[in-house]
Amino acid sequence: MADVGLNILVKDGNFGYFPAEGRTTQSVSHVHLKHGDTITWKFGSDFTIHFDQITPLHHVEYHGDADTPVSDTVRHNADPGVYKYTVVVEADGRLKLDDPDIIID
Repeated sequence: MADVGLNILVKDGNFGYFPAEGRTTQSVSHVHLKHGDTITWKFGSDFTIHFDQITPLHHVEYHGDADTPVSDTVRHNADPGVYKYTVVVEADGRLKLDDPDIIID
């Protein structure tokens, strides 16, 4: 089982998702996970992660803030495939949205 941490950054309205482990300085908007893996999101302010219909995780929505990252584990019965989700953050005094995905192998 792997632990994947993503630091969410927003600059000039553009989102970036950077591995918390620091192995790369490139943003990743597609994250590959397996059953039992844990994903953690972190942002420097209030944020929400929301899966619209089907989630490979245990919950549909997560709320975090600068002091509280959010994390969950991929369900063992999650079907393989691509799961789109929405990230909502407050940046530059406005709400910003993005739609990355999780790919379950």
